[in-house]
Amino acid sequence: MAGVDERVERVLVAAGCRPHRMERRQLWSAQMDWRRVYAQHLHAATGRWTEEKYDWHVFCRGHYPSASGVEAEQRLLELEPSERFFVVSGWIEKDLGFACSGKAPMELKMRVDLLVFGGDLSWTMAFTHDDVHGPYFAERMLSGAEAR
Repeated sequence: MAGVDERVERVLVAAGCRPHRMERRQLWSAQMDWRRVYAQHLHAATGRWTEEKYDWHVFCRGHYPSASGVEAEQRLLELEPSERFFVVSGWIEKDLGFACSGKAPMELKMRVDLLVFGGDLSWTMAFTHDDVHGPYFAERMLSGAEAR
């Protein structure tokens, strides 16, 4: 049986993406970039970047506005292919990361905790390990400094 990394890579390749495995340092950097945008309110409130080891808890616990379920899936499907997007683990116990180009595939909905996000962090999709929560789609809210 293939590991999660191999299953995710197969889905990306089958969708026509060109995945490149990220080294651990690149992965951690990408995860922290994501957290600085999407977990900023959780961090400001608690001093933590994740809640109960899952990045996607920022959405289900209301720390960042998001669409969920079918609406989230539709928002992902509406995205244009991009020069660069990332697929990283949404669970702090797993090191998994790919840099890709193309269109982020809905087939990543495979009961694995994954964060998928544009290279510019303007959007993100969080897939979860269970059927009750998610998936979640969010767009970056510009801060006052960024909006100017």
